[in-house]
Amino acid sequence: MSRVFKDIFPPLTLGLLGIIAAWVFVPRGMPSPVYLDYAHTLLNGGKLTDSFMPAGYPALLALGISLAGDSYGIFLMQAGAYGLTVLLAWMVLRHGGLTPAAAFLGTALIAFHPYMILNINRITYNSVAPPFFMLAIFVLWFPSRFNGRFWTFLCGAALGALLVIRPNILTVMPIVFGALTLWAPWRVLIVLATAMTLGFIALSLAATGQILAWPTNGSYNLFGGFNAYTEAALWEHMHVEPSIGKALRALNIPNGPYEVSPEIFNALAWNFITEHPVDVIRGFFVKALTLFRPDYRTSTGWAELAVQTILVIPVLFWFMVMLWRRYDDGLGRGRRTALFAAFYLLPFVILNADPRYRYLLDLVVLLHLTMMLERWVNGSRSDASV
Repeated sequence: MSRVFKDIFPPLTLGLLGIIAAWVFVPRGMPSPVYLDYAHTLLNGGKLTDSFMPAGYPALLALGISLAGDSYGIFLMQAGAYGLTVLLAWMVLRHGGLTPAAAFLGTALIAFHPYMILNINRITYNSVAPPFFMLAIFVLWFPSRFNGRFWTFLCGAALGALLVIRPNILTVMPIVFGALTLWAPWRVLIVLATAMTLGFIALSLAATGQILAWPTNGSYNLFGGFNAYTEAALWEHMHVEPSIGKALRALNIPNGPYEVSPEIFNALAWNFITEHPVDVIRGFFVKALTLFRPDYRTSTGWAELAVQTILVIPVLFWFMVMLWRRYDDGLGRGRRTALFAAFYLLPFVILNADPRYRYLLDLVVLLHLTMMLERWVNGSRSDASV
């Protein structure tokens, strides 16, 4: 058995177990069926003219379907994304100086996270976003490790594609590039930024035929986050979208939510902000609380309720440790991770909160908690570089 295969055998084993579990036990789920409709538009030779939703995920769905059809292609593509996430989690932890046993534990927490397995067979952008997100964490935690131009370019292109899949990730990019500016040569920063731009353009062109595929739902979300029914929707539905129709009817606007122009949404939201500043401030706290509530919306029994409760514990514990102990490993990773988390959550606290938006951050927290635990158990035997 070669050394390389020995090194990656643990994550490959964990990944294979997770994929088998998804194939055997998880039925096809359709939380976001519109993405599948978009994918078939691309397969039929068209381009996405409706720019309301992000365009990156439908392009990847179309790729999977083109290779093996709806039934198998989507599963295989998303299983590949799952396996790559597990492998990258292992690499992050091993590069962080963790022992194989500790890295195996942390990787297992990622591999067997319920949503990681469920999303293999679900139509949702969270099925493919995690590996790209793991790459962002790798750059954030180990900026000085990027010396080779090929891997730097590949990583940058992947981060550019991530922006087409999940545009809100743009808020964390200043933290990632800040780490590169401080700890990596300038040529690495230039190569990564160039590749990121090209990756964004390439996926944008593939999906929409345009260089800039940026969703136009910003005004819709802005009004959802700032209207008289926002708080009630958050308490009842854990999401602001149900408030939009009610608010429009209360304002005697006859058009449906998808028929209102961005200019009208912007004006209505700004009016609410200026006329109800106390409600706006209180709304920020409600949105922050919503992000960290267990998601009981689809739970049907005590077991599912227990799982949703357990899933929120790591991130709450991590926040308490970071606030009270101000944990850092001496290499600045703790501070960088805290900034990364704050900037990731910022658009959700301002606009539209939902517990499921926390999912990608949950994966990062599990990795960081594993590194914390290993250091507490074995002392500061971590790598001495960033």
